Amino acid sequence: MKRFVARHNIFHFEELLGKETDPKERRILEVMLREERGRLAAAEGRAITCSGSRSASDIDRVTC
Repeated sequence: MKRFVARHNIFHFEELLGKETDPKERRILEVMLREERGRLAAAEGRAITCSGSRSASDIDRVTC
């Protein structure tokens, strides 16, 4: 169940981030997205890798 919720939240945050233009709101969404990706990784028992990549579809990477 945790994986389902995390995936749904990631999809939702990515969708919002794609539409948001306010820099402050974008930063908030980026933090929320990064945290949710971490939750998904933990729920799947995966290690989180840090990268400068900001690919919305790459749920294994977290921008540090």
